[in-house]
Amino acid sequence: METKELIFDELTAEHLFLFCDVIEAIGLEEFANAFTGNENENSAGTGFKIGVLIVKGLKKVKEPIYKFFAGCTNYSYEEVSKMKLIPFTKMIKEFAQKPELADFFGEVMSLLNTEK
Repeated sequence: METKELIFDELTAEHLFLFCDVIEAIGLEEFANAFTGNENENSAGTGFKIGVLIVKGLKKVKEPIYKFFAGCTNYSYEEVSKMKLIPFTKMIKEFAQKPELADFFGEVMSLLNTEK
């Protein structure tokens, strides 16, 4: 299969629900642990932790990841499932580095840390 340029859609609420399938397959506790620790960590560090979690859990999350990337890129489910290793790895890396992803999780964490 010929590799085409990877284009991510702007992430929307619909993509969040697809990503929740990935998070659930990895494990909610493991995902939560990625955000504990250094309060001053930058978005690149958070993105790296997310990328590591996805790579560690690839076997468990194969189907949700294929569906997620088919839903937020210009690749179909079949194209994602047949990608060569390096372009697939780059896809995961580019997603993990999306600023809106780190911003979203920062907002979630601030919501969870709000005292009542």
